Amino acid sequence: MPDHLAIVAPDEELWEGMESLFAAAAIELTLIRKLDLFADHHLDPAKTVVLLDADQNVDRRANFLSGLVRNRFVGVVTVSRDLSQSERLTLLYMGADHCLLRPVNEDELAAIISNMFRRSRAAAAPVSREEPALPWKLDLRQWRLTTPGGHDVGLSAGEMNLLATLFREPGKTHQRDDLRARSAPAMDAGAGRSLDVQISRLRRKVEDASSMTLPLRSSRGAGYVFASPATIIPADAVPN
Repeated sequence: MPDHLAIVAPDEELWEGMESLFAAAAIELTLIRKLDLFADHHLDPAKTVVLLDADQNVDRRANFLSGLVRNRFVGVVTVSRDLSQSERLTLLYMGADHCLLRPVNEDELAAIISNMFRRSRAAAAPVSREEPALPWKLDLRQWRLTTPGGHDVGLSAGEMNLLATLFREPGKTHQRDDLRARSAPAMDAGAGRSLDVQISRLRRKVEDASSMTLPLRSSRGAGYVFASPATIIPADAVPN
């Protein structure tokens, strides 16, 4: 069912120009001349915005607005010539979403009503619930890294020690000197780029084996961080 704009007014003044104004947005219009006839149109509240001439049916508009709110229509816009600010505030408290004064700016009205429908559709859309990310697994028994996709990558001693440090605190930035010492204790501390070379080779190895990118990020020259859920299988774990 398309979106619907119900114009509740005793004459066609509000109707004039409305069809062309909302045609591009595929919003259908219905003119309802009397409040008594509103229910006869069997409008779907979830697809209908009501545009109400608030200068008419003054003694009944409070109950009418309450009914629209109770039935959860998409929105209610009132228009008037003579209502004071306090009267317009009363309409807002009764449930109107907007109270406009005549002459109504058509572009403003179109924007208000289009926004109502857009927000209504967004609220009704199912919430996307992403599945939690599967962890990367580091098996210290078999010197093996397993990707979330299930691919196994064999590791050298230095690679395993490096990843073990990162996996114990995923999301934390580890200093370069600490990683260098843990990944290869015998490595010359003066070889400033040796750690970067080791990590570059490890990334390439993982990508070649699994077509996945190892989420090992450089942290502004300070060090490296493993930016994904991670699990360690200890060396003394009992095999399944």
